[in-house]
Amino acid sequence: MGYYNMPPAKMAADLNALEKLLRTLNGEGAIEALDLLEKITRNVVQNPSEDKYRRVRTTNEKLAVLFCQENCLAVMQEMGWQQDGDSLVLPMSVELDFPKHVVKILEAKSYYGKLKEEAKRGAKLAQDPSKAGVLHEMEIDRRERAAAQAVSSGPKPVAQAVVGMSEEQQLQAALRLSLQGAGASTAATTAPSPTPSQTSTPTPTSTDGASQKKPDSAFDFKRRGDAETKKK
Repeated sequence: MGYYNMPPAKMAADLNALEKLLRTLNGEGAIEALDLLEKITRNVVQNPSEDKYRRVRTTNEKLAVLFCQENCLAVMQEMGWQQDGDSLVLPMSVELDFPKHVVKILEAKSYYGKLKEEAKRGAKLAQDPSKAGVLHEMEIDRRERAAAQAVSSGPKPVAQAVVGMSEEQQLQAALRLSLQGAGASTAATTAPSPTPSQTSTPTPTSTDGASQKKPDSAFDFKRRGDAETKKK
């Protein structure tokens, strides 16, 4: 995150004419100059019909930080300001808005803020060259370990399943899985147990399908008339 919580600076090839000019200011005092330019631009955006906000005197001492910049006039002319003697005038036909102008100024301030931080860091390292070499090696080692960890860990199946799903969709999916698990456990516990008839041992049969005759024992008493009756 850059200066004023703005996103990192764009590549030079992606900049438009105004953005390129905003990055040609002298680094010393550039942020202070852009602060004044931002205030002037915001006044016009918030009060587009007020003529007093559309005229700026270049000899105003309060704006000296802005107009002492070499490319300040080029920047303001790119925004639509026109030279009128010792003043700059913005015609009523020119409209300034927040995304196209104020945001670009904020991004330029972020750019110069980053340059300022890098200059301080370089000056500190220049005082101790051996420390700069150690810090450089530590940074290389940190990047190598981070790359190795990213390759070895890899995405997990659960994470892959919920990629692109909203929070509500994830909750619904978890609920479905929970209900499916509960249904499976209920079916296992409520399955009917086998009846005694299903578990009884079947009666052995002969090879021709007829039931085998139970052998006689000493306790099987028969009447004499049964055999004669059977014979008749």
